[in-house]
Amino acid sequence: MLSFESSGKKRDKERLNELRTGLRTALRFLAAQIDAGVSMEVRSEPPRARDVAESEGEDVKSAKTKRALEKARKIAARIQRAGVAMRALKRASEPILALESPVEKKKGRGKRETS
Repeated sequence: MLSFESSGKKRDKERLNELRTGLRTALRFLAAQIDAGVSMEVRSEPPRARDVAESEGEDVKSAKTKRALEKARKIAARIQRAGVAMRALKRASEPILALESPVEKKKGRGKRETS
């Protein structure tokens, strides 16, 4: 799960809720597009020390910046590896993500049946 806590240290709770809601909506849209057969490419550039230092509010050579930069580089490498693996996947004929849309929730559809 993605977290806005690190970017929201100085933001109010309402703004964090807006960000979470926006992210949830965007991810549901992407999931629906993927299930509909749209091809996507996700890339991640290695982070720059200056950008990481700025986001951390620290000097480029600080220990906190170095730790954050290392963490960001690991995440970028993980995204690149995942992209290679995703390109090797075969497209399924049926939707694989099957997320419930907000419209289905309101209409009562999408409820799981229990036996």
